[in-house]
Amino acid sequence: MQTNPTRLPLVSVIVTGKNVEKYLEKCLESLLHQSYPLLEVTYVDAASSDRSKNIAEKFGVKVVVDVSANTPGRGRNLGLRVAKGEIIVFLDADCCAPSNWIDTLTTSLLSNKKYGGVGGSYLPLSPTTFESAIYFVFSTFLGSGGALYAMRFIDPKRFLREVESIPAGNAAYRRVVLEKVGGFNPHLRFCEDYDLNQRIRKLGYSVIYHPEASVYHLKNYTPKSFFENMFLYGWGRAKAVSTNFKLLKFVYIVPSLFLFSLSVLSILSIFNSSFLLLVGFEVATYLVAILASVSNIVFSVDSFALKLKILTLAPFIYIVQHLAYGVGFFAAIVGEMVRKLMR
Repeated sequence: MQTNPTRLPLVSVIVTGKNVEKYLEKCLESLLHQSYPLLEVTYVDAASSDRSKNIAEKFGVKVVVDVSANTPGRGRNLGLRVAKGEIIVFLDADCCAPSNWIDTLTTSLLSNKKYGGVGGSYLPLSPTTFESAIYFVFSTFLGSGGALYAMRFIDPKRFLREVESIPAGNAAYRRVVLEKVGGFNPHLRFCEDYDLNQRIRKLGYSVIYHPEASVYHLKNYTPKSFFENMFLYGWGRAKAVSTNFKLLKFVYIVPSLFLFSLSVLSILSIFNSSFLLLVGFEVATYLVAILASVSNIVFSVDSFALKLKILTLAPFIYIVQHLAYGVGFFAAIVGEMVRKLMR
């Protein structure tokens, strides 16, 4: 569906990054090939040491370089200050968008005055078998905690829905709404989008998930990088919660609680073997949950070869994801406690 050309608002697209020369060219190229005719693009660079700034200048987009743009929120707020559009769209520098992406977001956002923001999901551009399995894992509740934008692979409900949050790296907001809430929290390295969306919802606006507004990740996951990413995600989630306790949801602490209880019970079993029964029960319950989740994925795909690959890789991915996230979350909480005690 195309936006009505007689009443087109200017759309400002803001891309933020640091040392993203590997991805930025494809990202900006995808923006300059959008079907939406009235847009401006701003790239906010956090003082990169590579060719990121030069690449952006080559494309003729507006470039803002500021060493203080060292968090996603700060960078996006800087972009918002120089943007002129009524609609503000954010895209991560390591993503590229299909040609109808801005049109899809804008049309949906303008369809209802109570829509404060509309966002979509992330998909792999050229996934390896391992990456395909990761995205299928993210498409389950056990892998995403129920975040709809992560459940695009096997989501059967193809319609707009109001949600708690949308990812800021693939989202469109009304400028007036962003200004009312004061933009992003500049101090958060992670979960700045969840924080922003909660403040928007408190003003009475809806935050909308659009199943067709997908962008493509240009990064490739390896088992090592996946572990590191999940560790940082858990660490960042805990840091955000320590800054604003309202960002906490029970589902965010489940992996850490599981690992903590398993560790405590294992230690206790050294002194009393009866605790091994509880250890066995926890592990068995977890494995059953993984089996049920993997079965859900397998039944959602048609290819027999893909079914076999998912059966092989998905259990490993779940374990790595929960272990890395749980350890990262717990490490950040402990670090915060130590820091406060040392004051």
